[in-house]
Amino acid sequence: MKGFNSEIIFLFCIVVLAVFIRIMAMQIMPDYLIVDNPTYQAAANDLLRTGTISNHYIMPLYPLVLALFGGGAFAQTLVGLISGGITTILIWCLSRHIFLEKHVGLVAALIYALYPMAIFYGVKGLTESLFIMFLIAAFLSMYKDKITMASLFFVLTILSRPVADLFAPFVIMWFTVIVKKDRPIIVLKNLSIYGLIYLVMMSPWWLHNYNKHHEFIRLNLGYGIVLYSGNNNKNITGGGIGGLDYDLNVVEKYSNPLEKDAFLRREAQNYISDNLYHFVKMMWVKFKRVWNFFPYHESVKENIFAIFATLSLIPILVSSFVTLIYRRDIFIYLTPLIGFIVYLTLLHMITIGSIRYRYPMEIIMILIASPTILKFYNLIARRFFKVDNI
Repeated sequence: MKGFNSEIIFLFCIVVLAVFIRIMAMQIMPDYLIVDNPTYQAAANDLLRTGTISNHYIMPLYPLVLALFGGGAFAQTLVGLISGGITTILIWCLSRHIFLEKHVGLVAALIYALYPMAIFYGVKGLTESLFIMFLIAAFLSMYKDKITMASLFFVLTILSRPVADLFAPFVIMWFTVIVKKDRPIIVLKNLSIYGLIYLVMMSPWWLHNYNKHHEFIRLNLGYGIVLYSGNNNKNITGGGIGGLDYDLNVVEKYSNPLEKDAFLRREAQNYISDNLYHFVKMMWVKFKRVWNFFPYHESVKENIFAIFATLSLIPILVSSFVTLIYRRDIFIYLTPLIGFIVYLTLLHMITIGSIRYRYPMEIIMILIASPTILKFYNLIARRFFKVDNI
C-alpha cells in the first residue's frame, strides 16, 4: 500500500507537470500552425445563439463542450488543459492494467505529459484533446470488461470525431471473441449493449440533423469532401489541401449541402473504380504521408518545434516494436490497440493522409512503448549510475 501511495503522489506530480508545460507552451506556440480554431468557436457560438450548428462538416460534442465554457478561445484552452490532465491519469491506469509492471504506468503518463505532439494538440484547442481522452477511457473500460462504459466512451469519441464509427463495434466484438474467448451469446449481448447506447446517445444529433436538413444524417456531411479530396485527378500528393489536392468548383452548381455531399461521393467512387491501379498506388503515397517523420507543408517545415515534434515519434515507434517482440506472450491481448493503429492507417490510406491524423495512433504507441522505455531506463541506471531499478 505504501508503494501504491507513493505512485499516486508521483502521478499527481506528472499531471501538474503536464498542465504546467502546456500553459508554458501556449506562450511560445505560433498561431499559424493552427487553422481550425475559429471553426469550432463559431460552432460553439452557433449553439449558444440558436441551438444549432451551421457547419455541415463537424461533429457536435467538442463545440458543445466549448459552449459550456463560454465558446471562445479561453474555452478551447481550458478544455485542452483539463482533458490533458485527465488523459494523463487514464494513460497511467491503462498501461498499469495491461502490463502489470511496477511503475510502467508512470512512465507512460510521463511520456504523454512531455510528448511534443500531445502538447501541440492540447494547447491550441482542437478536437483531438477530447477524442483522445474518450478513446483511452473506452479502451480502459473495455480491458476491465466494463462493456457498458466502453460503449459509452466509444460513442463519445464518435460524437467528437466520426473516425471510430466503424471501429467501435468491431473492436468490442474482437475483444469478446479473440481476447476474452467468450461464447457467441456474450458477443451478441455486448454488441446489443453497444447498439442500444449508440442509439440513445446519437439520437439528439440525428434529431438536430433532421431539423436542419429534413433528412436522416447519421454522422455529418464530411465524408464526401474527405473521400473526394483524396481521390480525384488533381490529387498527386495524397493530402487534402484545398486548391492543391482538390477543387470544389465542381460543386458550385449545387446549393443544397446534401446534393454536394452526394455528388462528391459519387465522383470519388467513380474515380476509384475507373482508376483502380492509380488508387492502389496512391494508398502507398498516403501511407508515407501519414507516417512521415517530417511535416509536409513548407511553412511548417520552417518551424523548429514542428520538426522536433514529428521526430519525437522515432523512439516511441522503435520502443513499440521492441515491446511487441519481447512481450509477444501478450500479443493477442494487445491486438485491440494494434488494431486501432491498423484501422486508422487504412482509413487514411483510402481518404487523405496527414501527420495530424497519426496523432491518436502515437498515443496508443506510447502505451505500447512504455515497458521497453522503462526497461531501457533501468538498464542505463544500473550500468552507468549504479542505481536500483525503479
